[in-house]
Amino acid sequence: MSLANIVIRHDRALISVDTLAGFMEEAGQLMSENERTGRHTGKLWLFPHINMAMTQRGDGLLTGTARAMLESSFPSSFDDAVRMMPSVLDQAFAHTLAFRNEKFGIDSFPGAEVVLVGWSLCNLSFQAMRWRRYPTDSGFTQSRVDKMLLLPEIDRLEPVDLPDTAEKMEAVARRQVEWARREHPSLACGGRLLLAELTRDAVTVRTIADLEAECP
Repeated sequence: MSLANIVIRHDRALISVDTLAGFMEEAGQLMSENERTGRHTGKLWLFPHINMAMTQRGDGLLTGTARAMLESSFPSSFDDAVRMMPSVLDQAFAHTLAFRNEKFGIDSFPGAEVVLVGWSLCNLSFQAMRWRRYPTDSGFTQSRVDKMLLLPEIDRLEPVDLPDTAEKMEAVARRQVEWARREHPSLACGGRLLLAELTRDAVTVRTIADLEAECP
């Protein structure tokens, strides 16, 4: 269960993600439990030439394919990338399922979620757009992120202040990890906490916490 937390302000955006990698149940056919344990992945891709970042949860092969397809489509702006994504995701979905079935005999789909965050030339502000598809869905659903998106959505269970600083992002992430490990102990969640900050003239990423270590 990956973490993905996003805060949108007019001239600034923050994205935090964890790094611990999860695997489909069917991965047990291909890798031992020891081989799957303690693996990490970034879950965050940058498009600095258009002031944009992409984060993802769920099917990593699908979202990685979508990211490569989007970059090879050469979007000229965040708004251009948003227009491209529905077609990119449909193609990535078809390609991923066909490849996984042919290569490994696996035809299941665990669900996927992608969020693009970037400077919108149409709106003259930072914007975020989300696409998600559950295993039983017939397609991706697109929705705009208004001010804040917390995944998993612990703000539905308890009050959460807007995490607009590194310290607040870490505090929220630790609450999410605690909840995920209590309610869904079989799902991977944790590792390091990365924070991306997007402004009009910079895109930066840094590690702000070790989620496996106790809070000092």
